[in-house]
Amino acid sequence: MEGIKTFVASDPVSISSGGDWFSEILENLSNAYAIVIVYSRNARSRMWVGFELGYFWRKYNGNNIHCVFDSHVELPSPLNERQAKDFADVAAMAVFFRGLASDLACKYQADEIRITQIVDSIPQFDSFATWRSFLANGEWSKEVLTTEHGHKSVWTSLDDMTYQIEDPHVVEVEHFSEPWVKRFPDPHASSRWINLNISGVTIKQELFVSLDGGRYFVPIPEIAHVGDKWEPSDYKYYYDRKSLRFLLGKVIGRFYSFVKNLEEFSARQGIDIR
Repeated sequence: MEGIKTFVASDPVSISSGGDWFSEILENLSNAYAIVIVYSRNARSRMWVGFELGYFWRKYNGNNIHCVFDSHVELPSPLNERQAKDFADVAAMAVFFRGLASDLACKYQADEIRITQIVDSIPQFDSFATWRSFLANGEWSKEVLTTEHGHKSVWTSLDDMTYQIEDPHVVEVEHFSEPWVKRFPDPHASSRWINLNISGVTIKQELFVSLDGGRYFVPIPEIAHVGDKWEPSDYKYYYDRKSLRFLLGKVIGRFYSFVKNLEEFSARQGIDIR
């Protein structure tokens, strides 16, 4: 769809370095004619998806809202009432693009070949089985390396040294704020991405949070919507014990003096493990 400006709230490139993240999201939501919710396994754990949806819903009275989703994830209300489309289904995605083009009053230009390419680029659900095995059952070594911008931490699998966990120590959000991070003596928290690398190539990233003045460094928990509104009190925080994120947190936690056991940390903070 040519001539259409897009803003991706989860993409660091969409927000300039040093920019006010919250203000830029509000500005772009206020100026938008349509919103697309991509409800994936990662998105289900972020309360900001609900905030952005609620903000736009009030603006357009529930109109001009489109949702594509991972069929392995259960859609919450009201997304499950919006004719959401499975983003792994070529025919469904064609319907999605036509509807979006109609709302934006622009010409529909997608064809089946291009849509198929999009669908085929989505990682398979079980594509990280080897990672899960190494994280759950393997041994890891850690080293701190000097870089051009400071240092980075690297964990290497002793089962296969091409598998590495990398913490570049690059802050993503300096003032990370969700209700669960305010339960510490030092309420300041920041987030940064942890890279999962194979032969030096990053194949996935997971978001971790530094808490209580750096004393804790844990994966960001999932969020379950348990109420009938989109308020912070309507959410419950939890870890999926089979998830890559949780297994990664357990490996990294072995090397931190304050959070060697992610289960104990979760119990103290009222975070469920499922």
